[in-house]
Amino acid sequence: MVNDDKENKNEEERMKAEEMEELFRLFRQIVNEMFVAYDYRKNYETIFRKLQTERALAEKEIDLFSEVGFEWDNEWQEGMR
Repeated sequence: MVNDDKENKNEEERMKAEEMEELFRLFRQIVNEMFVAYDYRKNYETIFRKLQTERALAEKEIDLFSEVGFEWDNEWQEGMR
């Protein structure tokens, strides 16, 4: 009877240890996925800022060409191809 109680207690402790290991693995997986998501977000923000800068530059170039009387159309671009 004492051995049964001891075995039950050992079994409970082993089950708790396995549950804690599983929880820790899940926690590590969540943290890793958060880092991956953060990296994707930073990459997206960098690309977005780059596109914003390029768009602002293109708009400025269009304004400058318009100031000197250049008619902005796409015919010259098609001729360049």
